[in-house]
Amino acid sequence: MADGTLKVSPELLQRGARALQEQHRTMSEALDDIGKRYEQLRGVWTGPTATGTTQQWESLRKTLTNHISQLEGHARILAETAEKHAAQEDTTKKNITATAEQLA
Repeated sequence: MADGTLKVSPELLQRGARALQEQHRTMSEALDDIGKRYEQLRGVWTGPTATGTTQQWESLRKTLTNHISQLEGHARILAETAEKHAAQEDTTKKNITATAEQLA
């Protein structure tokens, strides 16, 4: 890449998209599980500390939910980019083949 070129592998982009999708799924499930457990805890924990913890949890949950949502979006963009590059490669190969046949 030092020469200013960028090499793209649709397969690697797809692999990256799948990895992000898996992280999205893992983190979503973990956040859901933590939320359920926290709700169980709230049922038996009261007082000022419990109230403060609720505020902290809601803030953290919101931040994590946003991050997890971004993972899903990044995975989608990687998958779309992989498809576009694969299609461009196919078009380029066809054009090269057609040109070679015309020159033969």
